[in-house]
Amino acid sequence: MSEMIAKIQLTNIQRDTSTDGHVYGERLTFRAVGGDAVENGYPQDGKDEDNSFARWTPSAELGMQISNPELFGKFAVGEKFYLNFTKAVAMLLFVILSFTSSAQTTSNILASLPVVGAPTNYVANPPTIQSSVQGLADALANGVTNWYIGVYGLYAPKLQKHLGFGFGAAYPLSEYVITTVRIDYINGGFWMPSGNATLQIPISIPVPASITTNKIMLTPFAYAGVGIPVGGASGNNGQATGILGTGAVLNLWTSSTPSPKWYSIDSVKLVGDIEKWGGFDGNQYRLGLFINKKL
Repeated sequence: MSEMIAKIQLTNIQRDTSTDGHVYGERLTFRAVGGDAVENGYPQDGKDEDNSFARWTPSAELGMQISNPELFGKFAVGEKFYLNFTKAVAMLLFVILSFTSSAQTTSNILASLPVVGAPTNYVANPPTIQSSVQGLADALANGVTNWYIGVYGLYAPKLQKHLGFGFGAAYPLSEYVITTVRIDYINGGFWMPSGNATLQIPISIPVPASITTNKIMLTPFAYAGVGIPVGGASGNNGQATGILGTGAVLNLWTSSTPSPKWYSIDSVKLVGDIEKWGGFDGNQYRLGLFINKKL
């Protein structure tokens, strides 16, 4: 969906107050401009911005409950606003990357997430995308490596050629956030490099010691990213493609005595996911193995 802008007008404000007169909330009601919202009618030639918006959005109503004290009394009935509709892919990336830097600086992960509409002083040490990227750069500069390298099969039932494969490299910025770069290939000449940010939640699965001494970890995840097809995508070649996906990682094996040798392996993981590419029909499915080495 392309970007859409609507124009709305505030028609009613209802304040929630306690018995002592303290305001603890406001309920705002907005309606699309035009119709009854036009006080003096449209000009004879019809050339009026409200008239143009009303033509394409003749009816709309928005109710909003505000509990942020800093916004109380900031709105007035009759004021008009532009309402911008933009897909949430970019915002999801921002939230994930913001979560990254928070996860590295506080033990209370969930409490550090930014809250929409919260007072400006709500989050201590607010996270930034720059600090997330800087954390990765510092780790690499200090010689600390913790890469996951893998290969996977790919199935895309809605594309002209259904089967393919890919290579990926992932680097954990924290226990909860992973950055990944990869390249996908589908038989027929389709190539697409991409990068994404992943939010994951590790879950430990109890296993009797008689079966294995290794701890089995199941990690569901969700991610957002951007890819650029470089071949085999017809009119989409060279165009940025939004990526949204979800999946899970199953820890198959972890070394009980990690070796400092560069060629040794610390863990092996089975990774599967399903994702959607913007501008392409259907979903894509992946299943593969990733190995890990820490130095």
